[in-house]
Amino acid sequence: MERHFTETISASALRKNFDETLKAATTRAIGIEEKGAISAVLVPAHEYASLRALVGRAIQSSALADIVKDLTSPRPGAHPHSPERYDDAAA
Repeated sequence: MERHFTETISASALRKNFDETLKAATTRAIGIEEKGAISAVLVPAHEYASLRALVGRAIQSSALADIVKDLTSPRPGAHPHSPERYDDAAA
């Protein structure tokens, strides 16, 4: 995982210093390190809300792009063996 934060804490240190770490995480992102790798990140609530909003916008925009592509893409023509018209009354 690429590190986009400067502060990390080990999982065992988090257990011992939970209250202090939680208070610190209200102002900055703190990576939780477990077995030499970052397994989670504590982020301030406003930052999390901002990220969720960005993800929501990204999902909506890609869905909208797919819909526009479907609407504007050329439609396949008639099957080469299909009749020019279907006349149900003739059957």
